[in-house]
Amino acid sequence: MPSEPAADPAADSAPTPDPAPPADLAPSLAPPPGPAPQGPAPAQSRTFSQSAASSSYPTNPRLFGVALYVYKKVDAGAPAAWENSGPQRLLISRVDNPSEDANTWYTSISPSLLPADVCGAGWGVQQDKVSFTGSFTFPSTITPPDDNIGWPPLYDAQHQELSELVTVPACPPPSYPSCIPTSSVSYTYDATTNSGVITVPDPAGSTGELCTPFWVTATSWKYLGSSTWIQKLDQVQQLGKISTPGSYPYSAAVTCGQGDIYASFRGDDATLTPTPYLYGPDNPFNEHFLHEMGFSGPTPTYMQTKLGCNELSVAPTSAPASCTAQGGYSLPTVDHVRWLRDGTPVPAGDYTATTGSTVTITAIADETFVLPGERRTRRRTSGHAAGRSASPRRPDARCRSWSARSPHSA
Repeated sequence: MPSEPAADPAADSAPTPDPAPPADLAPSLAPPPGPAPQGPAPAQSRTFSQSAASSSYPTNPRLFGVALYVYKKVDAGAPAAWENSGPQRLLISRVDNPSEDANTWYTSISPSLLPADVCGAGWGVQQDKVSFTGSFTFPSTITPPDDNIGWPPLYDAQHQELSELVTVPACPPPSYPSCIPTSSVSYTYDATTNSGVITVPDPAGSTGELCTPFWVTATSWKYLGSSTWIQKLDQVQQLGKISTPGSYPYSAAVTCGQGDIYASFRGDDATLTPTPYLYGPDNPFNEHFLHEMGFSGPTPTYMQTKLGCNELSVAPTSAPASCTAQGGYSLPTVDHVRWLRDGTPVPAGDYTATTGSTVTITAIADETFVLPGERRTRRRTSGHAAGRSASPRRPDARCRSWSARSPHSA
C-alpha cells in the first residue's frame, strides 16, 4: 500500500468530550406523582441516585486486522515495494484482534498457502494493518497503483521478500515443446494447371519441426498415341524434404496428357522419381499421391486432358502432268512431322515426278503426336489406380503412307 497520509495536528490535539448519559438514565428533578396535598406541605429533603449517573452504556468495540498479499515483482532484481508490485493476491488474514498490540505482522506462512504458479525468485509480499469498528473484509486482490482499501481503515503497511516468510519452491522444468503434427498440413490443388501450394503451420510452443517430414514431386506426362496409355514423362518438379513451417508451391504444366502430384513420407520412395514412361496405373512403379497423405486438401491430386489433343492434321497434295509441264506433289511443312519418299527422308516442299512413275510418301509424327484415323480409347476412372493397362514396351512412332502415280502427259 502507499504510505499513510499525513495527520492533521489540530485534530490530534482536540480533547474528546465524555459522552452524555442517555436521557432515561439521568436523575429526575420532578417529585413523584401522589394525592393532592390537604394543607401546607411539610418540608421535604430531596436526594438523587448516584448510581444512574455513574453507570456504563453499550458501545461498538474497536477491532484490528492484518492481511498478507503475494505478488510478482515488476523488476525481479529490485526490492519489494508498492512501486515494484504486480497484481496482488490475498493469502491469509485475520480481523478479530482486540488491540493494536495484538495485531502483529506475519513472520512466517505455510507453503500450502502459495498458489501453484508461485515458484522461484522474484516474489514479494505486502502486509496491511487496519483498525475498524463493526465488520471489515480484506479484498481478495489489489492491483497497483489502485489502492482499494484506503487510509483509514489502513494505519500501517510493509513490503518484504516472500522468501523471508517461507521457502519458495523451485519452478518445475519447462515443458518441452512438441513437434508439428502432420495432420495440421494443408494444400491446394488446381486441376487446370496441375499446381498448388502446400502449407505447414507454425503453432505456438512447437519445436518448429514436423513430427514426420515428407517429400513431394509434381509430374506431367504426354500421351504417346490416341489412347490414354502409354505416356511419356514431360515435366518434373521435385520439392525435396519438407520438415519446417512455410508455404511450398508446386507445379508441372500439362500440355497434352496427364498430371500427377506424388508424395511420400519416405525420401527413397520410387514414386518421387518417375520413370521415362508410364505404361499404366502403378506401372512400372507404385504411385503415391499427395491426397493420400492425410493432409487437408482436395481429392484427387491428378488430372488428364482430353484425348486427341496430340493429333496432327497432315496430307500431301499432287498436281497432274500437262502438255506443258510434268506432274508433281507437295509435302506441307507441319510441326512434329517428318516425310519419307520411298523410305528415304525428304524435306517438306514441292516435287516433280517423271511421267508414269509411282512414289510412296510416308508422314511420320514425332513421339507423343499421332496422325489422324487411329483408334482411341479413353481412361475412365473413379480413382487413379483404375483404367486400361498396356504392355510395357516403348511404342514406335506413328506413321501414315500414301501412294501417288504420275499420269502420262496428254
